[in-house]
Amino acid sequence: LGTEPTLGLRFLNMKFTAIALTVCFAFTSVAEAYIPHSRTIIGRLARNQGKGAYAIEQEIEFKQGTETTKVRERWIVDDAAAMRLSVSGPGAKFVGVYRAKNRVVPDLKGGWSNGVPGAEFVEPFAYARSTSEILRLLNHSGIVPGSFSRERPQFNPNSKTPYTPEPLVRLGRVEGVVTYVFGTPSPADQSKPGAWIEQDSFLLRKLRFPSNAEVVASHFGSFDSGLKLPKERKITWGDRTATIHVISVKSIPSAQAQKLLSSTTLTPNDAREAQLPEIAKEFYSRFR
Repeated sequence: LGTEPTLGLRFLNMKFTAIALTVCFAFTSVAEAYIPHSRTIIGRLARNQGKGAYAIEQEIEFKQGTETTKVRERWIVDDAAAMRLSVSGPGAKFVGVYRAKNRVVPDLKGGWSNGVPGAEFVEPFAYARSTSEILRLLNHSGIVPGSFSRERPQFNPNSKTPYTPEPLVRLGRVEGVVTYVFGTPSPADQSKPGAWIEQDSFLLRKLRFPSNAEVVASHFGSFDSGLKLPKERKITWGDRTATIHVISVKSIPSAQAQKLLSSTTLTPNDAREAQLPEIAKEFYSRFR
């Protein structure tokens, strides 16, 4: 017998290859087309937001043109609805409490500003620990409509009804990483608000607000009690940039945190002595 395969064998090999490619293509198409329910994605994200109370030290570098400055922040966080901020550095002294959707911070005129945090308040997105709270934040920030959180039937792979993608959820990328994108698709000449959640690890990689201000998170670290926090976040708006670098994250007793999470701990001197570098004022007005 010769070493060359017969015509019949070559035909069978070609047919087998074609079938194999068809099967692989079919499975790949289904895998790429199917996107988990939005509440499933958000629920997985919530699991990465930690448990209990934390003390977080971070540095922020502000840049506008050739002007730069740095401040130091200390956050006491019990969850997304109970937080305390202290700011220090050259020309910076600022303290505030965020509790039950209320914000008490200095007005930089010697008094206090008391009201609902702005729609671009960034920090709660890192510590919200329930599906409903994250969906509320996305809605409050103008990224998704209120109707988005309604229950939707789960896809049944055995159903004869074709799979219909959920509105306002699709696949995208951030810095080469595949993500689930929440929000209205952006036309070529316009950027729409959105949230980008990493497909494999369910980490919040990017936010874009209706104002086009953006937050991009990278270099995630794992900390106590299941907290996964980006060691770097870059916030850009207009011609300004604020880069947040995490210095340390420590779990603290909840009782210790609760003592600091009341607005009654803020004193008149805290308001009178409050100051911020000019380059940082808009950041603390909008994103804090």
